[in-house]
Amino acid sequence: MAKKRKTHRTVCIDCGLIRYVGSKKRAKETLRCRKCHMSRISKLGAQAVLEKYGRSYLLSLVRSYRLNNPSSLEQKVQKAIVALAPKLGCEWEREHQWVGASESHWLVDFLLYYKGAEIAIEINGQYFHSQPDRIRKDKLKEIDAQLEFDYFIVITEEQLNAQEDNLEAYILQRITTEMEE
Repeated sequence: MAKKRKTHRTVCIDCGLIRYVGSKKRAKETLRCRKCHMSRISKLGAQAVLEKYGRSYLLSLVRSYRLNNPSSLEQKVQKAIVALAPKLGCEWEREHQWVGASESHWLVDFLLYYKGAEIAIEINGQYFHSQPDRIRKDKLKEIDAQLEFDYFIVITEEQLNAQEDNLEAYILQRITTEMEE
């Protein structure tokens, strides 16, 4: 009969998750679960990368992560744009990076090249973009985007959910309306 390994119960001090670890010493040392620990140190890591390599490099890492891990809202819009682009005869890219007039480094969710114009489309989720600090940054981003691109369209989560059944037509309508103004 195989010897059963003894485990020791420990509780994350941040989220309360109960975990079992192999040694009593480790149970005393690990105060946080992996998720809480990584969340806490990621800010320190980003600051270190920023100081060592600069803002452009840090943003390229963020861009790479966002390209590989799009939000559920971005996935819906991407699906619609993939279907819409050949019909319009336009090119597009995700997570376009640029430096704005305010010297801030930005990413825009989608950039379409249509009829010689650059159309930036930003998708704003309800929770994240309702935070006070994020509202201020969104206003600054909008000003920079209006100076950088020919057209800048913001689609909110509410608008997306209301038009979910006919998203292609909604995006086309937003583009044509924006270009007519």
